[in-house]
Amino acid sequence: MVSVVKSNISHDQGFSMARICEECGESFKTKIKIDGVKKNIRHRKKCLECQPFGFKPKPKGRQREPPEQVRKRSQRYYDKNGHKIAERRYCRKSSVIQICGGGCQICGYSKCISGLAWHHLSDKDFGVSAKMFQRVPSTPLNEILKCILVCHNCHSEIHTGMVRDDVIKNCIKI
Repeated sequence: MVSVVKSNISHDQGFSMARICEECGESFKTKIKIDGVKKNIRHRKKCLECQPFGFKPKPKGRQREPPEQVRKRSQRYYDKNGHKIAERRYCRKSSVIQICGGGCQICGYSKCISGLAWHHLSDKDFGVSAKMFQRVPSTPLNEILKCILVCHNCHSEIHTGMVRDDVIKNCIKI
């Protein structure tokens, strides 16, 4: 805590405030001249001897890394823990698929969860992918509520127009 001391200084400055340095405990004026320019240093916590004018204290906490270092660090983490990440994505996807009925809502395919995809019916905010399962759980669930679960074959047929709209509308909405 920085303490403030009121003092009367007789030369040109009139009433001035003095502060107590956090580091050395000495009092220092809050209004001074540096290179002929009046400076107000009332917000300083340390005197000019402990912290010279123009030198900022080192910021606390972790410094922001350049993007290239962040990518390298992320890649090292993924190289080390990739199998855990893939397993977590697989578990999250399989649990959501079980909630959605366990298989394709058109043909019933359920042999391999990698062969299943979500087809957006409306208002696509972002794609539903494996990376999406790393987000906060409520985010993918809100997006999946706008979809139907289909196998990749049926998904392709929907986009080429081979599956009629009434068949899609009759699918169980999640």
